[in-house]
Amino acid sequence: TDMCRPSSAGNAIKKAYTAAMMGRDSGVYAQQLREQDRHTSDLADPRIIPMQGGVVITNPGDGAILGGIGVGGLPSGQGDEDISRAGLRAMRLD
Repeated sequence: TDMCRPSSAGNAIKKAYTAAMMGRDSGVYAQQLREQDRHTSDLADPRIIPMQGGVVITNPGDGAILGGIGVGGLPSGQGDEDISRAGLRAMRLD
């Protein structure tokens, strides 16, 4: 097994959704919420999660948002984000 908690898969999906819907990486969005003393409950969307690991996917040509990649389960949000970025590189979308 990968030793991840069962919630990791759901959180990864939420991280990808957050990146796509907010138009920025989920960790950047989380930092912005902290700086503004806001919470995701302000948005009334339970799929938004302020955790590092989601990376926005944009069209290299015009910058349009195509979606998001989310990874969860590593000991740190930075590790999750690093793997998300590796996915972007593998698809040549970085």
